[in-house]
Amino acid sequence: MKIKEEWISNQMGVDIDDDAFLRNPVICGTMFVSDRCLFDEEYEYIQKHNSEYLKLFESPTDYGSPLVFDVDGKTYNPNDIHHLYHVCRYEHTAGKIRTKQNILEWGGGYGNMCKVLHMIYDDLIESYTIVDVPVFTSLTEKYLKNTIDDSNVTQVSVENYENELDDNYSMFLSTWALSESPKICTDFLEGRGILDAKRILVALNKNGHAAFIDESEHLRNILFEKGVTVENISAVQCSENSYIFR
Repeated sequence: MKIKEEWISNQMGVDIDDDAFLRNPVICGTMFVSDRCLFDEEYEYIQKHNSEYLKLFESPTDYGSPLVFDVDGKTYNPNDIHHLYHVCRYEHTAGKIRTKQNILEWGGGYGNMCKVLHMIYDDLIESYTIVDVPVFTSLTEKYLKNTIDDSNVTQVSVENYENELDDNYSMFLSTWALSESPKICTDFLEGRGILDAKRILVALNKNGHAAFIDESEHLRNILFEKGVTVENISAVQCSENSYIFR
């Protein structure tokens, strides 16, 4: 099995033709963070450490009909802020990205992290490859075409990733998804040397979710041997989860 049963069920609950897909219960429950307390904490961190990024995310796209929050007369998509928080935490520990990157993201959701990184780094992203289940691959492709210049983005279905990935990624990225994927996925990436990329931004699910705990520990044990930095995700709702940076 290339994806866990929970994600087989999740993708069946998504209609890629729904214009308001960011209000879909599956999307809202698994890949759109809308808690106001979490938003406030992450926004405060970004404002303190990377305030220059916030102006990029004022008045966000209304494509997909996302929930938005107002702060001091400005409007933000809380999921933009959530993904931006990941990036700012990474930069604080591993340093800013200043050279061109070939990025592999395992589990792109509906494409929001990809959008956020393109908005921040622009032409520093030479290529961006996303691996996900077929429904979310289609949704991501549609979302990115309507929000950024996606000409350097490649979508890869998890059903065929073994044949489509190469060995030239300078950054590996996965917020939650690889820790929620079968161990064979982690073992494949390890065997191909992809987890030895110069840069790594991984968020691990450590909330004791019985469906994923073995997979998360397996990934954690492999990455711990690679000279990484481990940090708690201290924000509200994420206190028991952790980042792995390099």
